[in-house]
Amino acid sequence: MARDTITIRQPALGGRLRLGSSSAVVVDLSLAHPWFEAPSYGTRIRTITGQSRRGLDFQLTGERPVLSATAGRAAAFDTRNDCYTRTDSVGAGLGCHVVVTSGDLKLTYANLKRGSARSGAVKVGDRLGYAGNTGHCLDGDRRYFVHFEVSQGSTPREADDFGEPLDVVLQVDGRPVARPARVPEGALALEGFGAGEWSIDSREYRLGPCELEVVLRQGSRVRATAKRKVEIVR
Repeated sequence: MARDTITIRQPALGGRLRLGSSSAVVVDLSLAHPWFEAPSYGTRIRTITGQSRRGLDFQLTGERPVLSATAGRAAAFDTRNDCYTRTDSVGAGLGCHVVVTSGDLKLTYANLKRGSARSGAVKVGDRLGYAGNTGHCLDGDRRYFVHFEVSQGSTPREADDFGEPLDVVLQVDGRPVARPARVPEGALALEGFGAGEWSIDSREYRLGPCELEVVLRQGSRVRATAKRKVEIVR
């Protein structure tokens, strides 16, 4: 199972920090899964068929681009079975679709225009394809759709479950020392992320060893921590 990890780059282990100065805290982050707000590609509809199914369905006015909500690796697929080209719609399914793997999440973007889907590494906001009418759509030759769904491992999930932002919080000897730093939406790994500036005020700190802690927090939940011993000197 994927895990969140924090690696502290700066300050160095056992570093000597001068009283009255300030120190930038720099970390590398590797996330089990990113946070992201549920996407919107057009007019939200209950479902394409009117029947209940997991995920989000949108109807659009044209072949608008469908953008990735997260960073990850994209893989394009096509069921080659469209309900509007057959008398029997059973098995029409997702049609032309892209699955983006982001850590332990799989985000599926379906009903795309045939031939528009892409594969490979993607960043947040990269185009995955265009809204289309493949798969299980109604009146597919006159309307355009996007179906979006999320799974974690083999478990279907709701997109809204991942909408709470991730913050990096700095603490020294258990006390917060800087404003939380917001992790960019959709990010899965960050190198050299600026977690904040620690002002080593002589009115608050004494000479000697102390413990810097970096906390990855999502709302009230702590997802990961990393600690580093440093020494405050004159």
